[in-house]
Amino acid sequence: MNWQLFMRNVALTLIIAQFCLAGAVIAAQLCEDKDRFVGACFTVHGRLLVSNGTSSVRLIPKGSKLQLGVVNDGDAEDHALPGEIAKVISTETRIYGKFEVCPLTESKPHEMQIVCVISGKSLIARKIQ
Repeated sequence: MNWQLFMRNVALTLIIAQFCLAGAVIAAQLCEDKDRFVGACFTVHGRLLVSNGTSSVRLIPKGSKLQLGVVNDGDAEDHALPGEIAKVISTETRIYGKFEVCPLTESKPHEMQIVCVISGKSLIARKIQ
């Protein structure tokens, strides 16, 4: 009986791992496939942060209440973000700078637009106090 329970747990763990890995691949593929962008890429001066909810990674343009949802795989350790940003971002850190983003959804009033962060420049990371 214990052997069957063990094997069932192993099988469930493998299935869950496959879904987690698939999410990372899907997020990365969305940002690599330029045909999925619904408009021209643009530059945003603002702050990038990890938040509760969907999308967990958000970009808030300077001087705006608007929030852009950044496509990611849902894992705080491994976002579909450029390497220099992925190394620094966490729930305790905000990243300020100039970000090049490409839209995956249309901009609509009162809705979070989903974007891919292609690059970041003049980045400053600050710990939340």
